[in-house]
Amino acid sequence: MFDIEEFIIAVFLTIEARLKELLTLYPPRRRGFAPRLSDSEV
Repeated sequence: MFDIEEFIIAVFLTIEARLKELLTLYPPRRRGFAPRLSDSEV
């Protein structure tokens, strides 16, 4: 069983992996300045 910290980390890593998959198919930015934070950090 996960404790709360392990659960939060596991959820974050799962979402980050899925988000990377989606962003390769549908890139959200086409112009403008480079962001300071990655999409998973927002």
